[in-house]
Amino acid sequence: MRIISTIIPALFRNLTIVQVITVTSLIASLAILLFFIVFYSHCVQKTQARLAGATLLSILGRCGMLLLHIKTLLRVFSVYVLTSFVYSYHFLDRFFPWVSSLFTLVFFYVFYRELTGSNNTQLRSATMFAALGSLAITLMQTFFMLHYLFARSVTPLADIPRAISIVLYSILILNFCAMVCFFVSFYRMLDRQAVRSSTAS
Repeated sequence: MRIISTIIPALFRNLTIVQVITVTSLIASLAILLFFIVFYSHCVQKTQARLAGATLLSILGRCGMLLLHIKTLLRVFSVYVLTSFVYSYHFLDRFFPWVSSLFTLVFFYVFYRELTGSNNTQLRSATMFAALGSLAITLMQTFFMLHYLFARSVTPLADIPRAISIVLYSILILNFCAMVCFFVSFYRMLDRQAVRSSTAS
């Protein structure tokens, strides 16, 4: 979506397309939030205090991102409620993504440490890849955060000089691939566990 917006910026000046993308982004953000909630409820053991804490931090970070998506949704659909929140507080537009990326990085790092000694090398490698992708995103969000603090403006990615934007888009693609790799590996692990449980029973 971000790559297409760079190649064909005029496409994203169509209100209907922007509304569809906003709804899609909201659903995607909600799905990731639900993953962390279900992970905390079903995959974290009582003895895994650090993993429990890291997962709770990820849930908080994703709640912040969901709030931002709701803010954008209200704006593009011209819903005039909470107008002071929707049309102001630009600091949140940089703060929540930065915090969310930082907490996600903490989660993947802690989960990677929890997998030490595990026989599931594929999941451990995918978790390390996701941690690296999250680190890259955190550095990128830190750049945006510092820019806002010093320049007092929220600069869209499309308005950044081309040389810098290529680097930032590469980071986004890296993180996207890392997250997909992690989710696929995690799903396969659960699938294998389900097969072993059904066979044993």
